[in-house]
Amino acid sequence: MRLIHKTKKQSAPKNRGAILIMTLVFATIFVFIAGGLLSLVNQQKKLNLQKKSQAQALQIAEAGANYYRWHLAHAVEDYADGTGQTDCDPCGPYLHAYYDPSGGLLGYFELIITPPDPSYPGSTIVKVKSTGWTTDHPNTKRYVAVSLGRPSLARFTTVVHDNISYGIGSETFGPVHANGGVKFDGVAHNLITSALEEYWYESAWRDGVWTSQPDENEVFLAGKNFPVPIIDFAGFTQNLSIMEENADSEGILLDPSGFEGYHIQFLGNGNFRYRIVESKTSSCDGEPTGGINAYSGQWINGTIPDNGIIFVKDNVWVDGQINGDRVTVVAAKEPLATGNADIFLNNDLLYTDKNGLDTVGLIAQRHAIIGLYSEDDLEIDAILIAKNGRRYRPDYDSVFTCGPTAIRNQFTIYGSTITYLTPYMSSGSSGYQNRNYIYDPNTLYAPPPFFPTTGEYDFISWEEILKDETY
Repeated sequence: MRLIHKTKKQSAPKNRGAILIMTLVFATIFVFIAGGLLSLVNQQKKLNLQKKSQAQALQIAEAGANYYRWHLAHAVEDYADGTGQTDCDPCGPYLHAYYDPSGGLLGYFELIITPPDPSYPGSTIVKVKSTGWTTDHPNTKRYVAVSLGRPSLARFTTVVHDNISYGIGSETFGPVHANGGVKFDGVAHNLITSALEEYWYESAWRDGVWTSQPDENEVFLAGKNFPVPIIDFAGFTQNLSIMEENADSEGILLDPSGFEGYHIQFLGNGNFRYRIVESKTSSCDGEPTGGINAYSGQWINGTIPDNGIIFVKDNVWVDGQINGDRVTVVAAKEPLATGNADIFLNNDLLYTDKNGLDTVGLIAQRHAIIGLYSEDDLEIDAILIAKNGRRYRPDYDSVFTCGPTAIRNQFTIYGSTITYLTPYMSSGSSGYQNRNYIYDPNTLYAPPPFFPTTGEYDFISWEEILKDETY
């Protein structure tokens, strides 16, 4: 019998085919995944480069804003980037290249400059829009808008070239500075500074800022600082000359009256009136009483000029109300450096709103005098300068010497007092028993027209904006 052996067919080729197919599948999947990962890496790289470019564009835009602050420090009223362009509002655009520390060109910034609002005389606020971009990504731009302002002496509630003393009953709500020493026995809600480390006062050497009260922490609620740099009063004469020129060209200039001076009264509607003061009240105890005894002629009506300057070449009595106007009244006689024109303040001078729209500047060549017949509760809303003298109420001794109005109740000034000599409002048996000195924050960068400013421009605001966003 023959045996027959059956054998299975070889399956190796089939297995090899299946393995090949699976290998191709996995290879395809791997290539697909690897390609996706590579694409993701490339996208991430592009995104990182874009983010870097965006960050650099913002830095370049900020550099543009900083550059223009630097430019204004060297040319305080140049709003055209040194090009000589005039009567532009806004000015620009002005293009600048921006380099990295090694000198390589990194990008550009473009500036649009908006000068101070001409309808807001006295304002120093400049607006700057800076656009920044890099050379690698010129279409990726960032936009920065800043406001810059130059601080004025109105940043203080009181500035004195001499020594100053605040008695019990005085309360200040703004910074106080003296180039001399400061004795403070009232309550100070803001910083008190002096240019002196010590000075001789009341038969002893005193700190530049000090109090005779037992607990100075109850006096200096915001602290004290001395010595600090002095504030220069020397430039005021030049400012008076500029004010006179502007009053003559576009404002109001009143020549000497031939009598005692002028009474100016603001009417609260954009208008004012003035009248010649023929004679003033007689003195008491050797001190001027500052009242009006008689007028000459009739009241003359006027409109507050657009540039806000009223320059009077004589003494001035001023009172009334301001409503939405900015005005500076100057009392100055020739020669401007040494004349003796005074301002008399016997009745309220008020703002309608204390929101910055109403601003009054009073500049007396010599003294600002609150007279014997002043109101019992007197409020003066103004920034006041006594260039060569002081703001004061004379010492009328007592009610037995000068009558019942020798003593008054409350004096309030909303604004600032800037005087060469020591101001005072009370002498114990005479004067105002309560005195409030309140700082007007609206005048820090927007003082009254033609008022002196000091120092460099500060950043008031900073914001990143969209391309066509208003600022």
